[in-house]
Amino acid sequence: MAVHFSLDFRAPFGVGDVVYTMFPPGVHEYVGGPASYKSLKAVVLTIKLRLDLGIDNNCLLAEPMSDRSIDVRQVIYTLKPISVPELSPFEVEWSTEPDSEPILFEREDLLVASR
Repeated sequence: MAVHFSLDFRAPFGVGDVVYTMFPPGVHEYVGGPASYKSLKAVVLTIKLRLDLGIDNNCLLAEPMSDRSIDVRQVIYTLKPISVPELSPFEVEWSTEPDSEPILFEREDLLVASR
């Protein structure tokens, strides 16, 4: 019997979209080191999906079934800064859990309001 695997997921941003994020991402306490910007305008270069496949990263079928859905656990965006062009591309990870906080925003005012 054939098995249909399905992945129904819509990433909030696509390749080529312009987004705003904190840089460096996360909570920071620096003594010297890289500059921290309150916001950074960047373009999405790539999107990588980390699937929820279990500990060994496999999808195991142990009983007959015709359909199996696969869930996305995390979305990893590679961003290229455009507001500070001398910065190298970097990755930000977004969890798909309902209680996770947004890390990318379509407008700078939305980023500032989220703090």
